[in-house]
Amino acid sequence: MNSPAEARRIEQRSLRFGVGANAVMALAGLSAHLITGSSALLLDGLYSTVLVGSSLIASRISCNVVRPPDRAWPYGYEGQEALYVLFRSLVLLGVIGFGVGSASSTLIDWWRGNRIAALHLEPVALYTALMTALCGLLAWRHRRDWRRTGRVSSLLLTEARNARIDAVITLATGLALLASPLLRVTPLSALASITDALLVLAVSLALLREPLAALRDAMAQSAGCAADPNVLQRTRLVLMQELGGFSCR
Repeated sequence: MNSPAEARRIEQRSLRFGVGANAVMALAGLSAHLITGSSALLLDGLYSTVLVGSSLIASRISCNVVRPPDRAWPYGYEGQEALYVLFRSLVLLGVIGFGVGSASSTLIDWWRGNRIAALHLEPVALYTALMTALCGLLAWRHRRDWRRTGRVSSLLLTEARNARIDAVITLATGLALLASPLLRVTPLSALASITDALLVLAVSLALLREPLAALRDAMAQSAGCAADPNVLQRTRLVLMQELGGFSCR
């Protein structure tokens, strides 16, 4: 078991690694969008960009939580974690809204009979393979460091979950884009030109649940909502067992 100071250093190194990895993925996603014209890859790059910002903020919060309470934070700096989740959820919802708006505009143009620009899919296979592997490496690193810190860092656990989600989305998006030309020889050939817009909507729906749930919980914590009754009951049982040998009520 690592000491608290060593656990904090492990957490900081893991978060810094996450900032670098997400920055690479964000740059790769935006570059892939410019080369291919795919809005789905743009959304993937924007999601990684959000993760860069959230990793930077998480790293700063990791440094602050060890500070003692003061007038600004009378109950301790741990409360910044709830504000971090609240901020990240709002930004992610904004990115999802942008993706839905862009895809809806494309679908409206297609419905009106306007020509939809063809995608250049040559770089998609390489992008999908490299970014999925990098997401997997990032998820493994955060998960391993979470265990090394005693399984108490909610920041590392959140970042590991984000990396897994990003890996699944990148892989699914890439495979769907690569398979889209096959629609032209099927009864669904009319949908081949709007596969990218449909993917954006599907990815947006897949991403929507997590920030909404995180936003609800973060708002409850920020507003001073009481802990879950089950958590209070388990805590009470542990305390009663520990205090059972003392002559006190």
